[in-house]
Amino acid sequence: MLCRNCGAEYNKKELKCPYCHSENYEAVARHKKKILHEYDREADRIRQEAENYPKAEAKRRTRIILMVLGVLAVLGLIGTGLYILFSRLSADASYKTGQKHKENLEEYYQAEDYEGMSGYLDKNELYKPVYRKYMEVALVYDYFLRMEEARRELEECADIVYDTPETQEKFFRHRAETYLECSARALSRTREGMEDSDFAGNEDVLEAMYRQGRESLKEQGFSEEEIDLLEETAGYDEGKADEEQSLQEEWESLIDKLGEKYL
Repeated sequence: MLCRNCGAEYNKKELKCPYCHSENYEAVARHKKKILHEYDREADRIRQEAENYPKAEAKRRTRIILMVLGVLAVLGLIGTGLYILFSRLSADASYKTGQKHKENLEEYYQAEDYEGMSGYLDKNELYKPVYRKYMEVALVYDYFLRMEEARRELEECADIVYDTPETQEKFFRHRAETYLECSARALSRTREGMEDSDFAGNEDVLEAMYRQGRESLKEQGFSEEEIDLLEETAGYDEGKADEEQSLQEEWESLIDKLGEKYL
């Protein structure tokens, strides 16, 4: 079922939403009805047992039993009422906290402070569907950060003096492969977010990041076709390369192009 408060999906048998802790009124009503039904069944059982005793004793015992059951029923109703009350208070507090988180995340989002937004999500462990708009952007932003870090490491590797040219080429190709892997993942993950059927309201930001990522690769000398190939592979996989020799050759050609630029 869908939560009336936050819209999250959860099991209809749960007494409250596991995300915002708002009350599931139907489940609570069924729970209350079940408790009262159990009290009635127990009362019937005790009445049947009482019929085996002398009538006077049975009446006395029955009165005591009914009084006890009455007290238990009242306590049960009081307990259910308190549970509903605290559930509502908890749901209200959770809702207000969630709204505050959304306001803070939106401030980061509007200021284009995606690094701060990512840190805020991690700090408060906001991994719920209601924060999807911000989670997707933060994830893609982290992917592109890794891509740029890999590019800087690639440039640094080209400036380092190694013992032999073979050693330099070995380390450079390793760094180049890492850079291409990060680029492929960043582009493919961003494309997934842009083409997702569920509208999250962050498509313009994702598209801007996607274009910026492709422009960064063009600055490295890659053509549109080569960038498309890189995005489709979504990272170099040795198992796949063994199965398709052409994919390995294309990947190696991209590394060679980076070598022509930096070495």
